[in-house]
Amino acid sequence: MDKRKRSCWISVKLTLDEKEAVERRAKALGMSFSGYLREIAINSQRSIEEILAREWVAIALQIRKMQSEGSQKQQQRDILEQLKVLIARTIAR
Repeated sequence: MDKRKRSCWISVKLTLDEKEAVERRAKALGMSFSGYLREIAINSQRSIEEILAREWVAIALQIRKMQSEGSQKQQQRDILEQLKVLIARTIAR
């Protein structure tokens, strides 16, 4: 465990449900609340990749659904716009 003295404070507002979810995850890993948040924030590369991957999968599922339903053009334009935004976010990393 890192024994450096921590002296900087940050403030994060959460809903009660969010706070309880973070507490459960931290406890499951044997970590303190603040230690868990530090770990996630500082070593978030994997989390970012997981978030982007989930978004890619969600869009792929929407496209598959549209193809099976013979979807309307507006839905296709919406999906393509989401793809452009996600591609830009992925490249910007």
